[in-house]
Amino acid sequence: MVQISLESLVTWLKGLFPGLASDWVKVGIGAIAGWLLKVGRDWWRMRHARSFWRPFLRQGTTIVLGRTLDAPGWERTALLGTGDAMALAEVRQFLLRLGAKEPEVAFANDFPGDQLKRTLILIGGPDVNTITSDAVKSIRSSLRFGNPAIHEVSIRDISTSPASVYPAGSDDCGVIIRAKNPFALAQKVLILAGSFGHGTLAAARYAISEEFLKKRVVNSGLSLECLVETDVVRDTPQKIRVKVLRLLEEGGS
Repeated sequence: MVQISLESLVTWLKGLFPGLASDWVKVGIGAIAGWLLKVGRDWWRMRHARSFWRPFLRQGTTIVLGRTLDAPGWERTALLGTGDAMALAEVRQFLLRLGAKEPEVAFANDFPGDQLKRTLILIGGPDVNTITSDAVKSIRSSLRFGNPAIHEVSIRDISTSPASVYPAGSDDCGVIIRAKNPFALAQKVLILAGSFGHGTLAAARYAISEEFLKKRVVNSGLSLECLVETDVVRDTPQKIRVKVLRLLEEGGS
């Protein structure tokens, strides 16, 4: 019976494939270099996004949704708008791409008061999201939502005289507000809300878009307010365009 030692086998392989080890080293170095180049490109491409979204990448960020509870006979667990659900999915995916911890998701009607002191992303206007309703009362924004009690869906810009009313000549509009959390000033709040669900989705999509994130006022990291209008074709926001974009008076990053 022939016995072959491990040492003799390695020696035989080296003779059979001279330079094999060095070739594998070259391949390994090339793979690592390619990976580092990709990581570097991704980091550079997303640098503006991190400037705006940095406070919301930390562990402890909560995304708060609104839902309609006054629907007896339809659904016991209440109803969630499709636009709000899609906004949640796209924002969550974007945060994970930026390297964020998995954000918690909660509903406004079940949200305990102690958790208002966290970093918050509020999806949906005050007609469905009661946390949005509470927050905007204490944020010095010139963009004002309509009265939820009478289902007023327009958004007014009170910085003009008379106030400009949106949507104007479009199907829907959405608001992006990044500010200090009025319940805990050391934290941040981001509001993504529309007149209807399409406006909320348009606000979310614009907030993660390169067009928005490359603007100097946006990647400054300061508090701001933005209003976008959108057309709706085949149940989808189209041609999202900025009507208002400015810093909030409170300032601060």
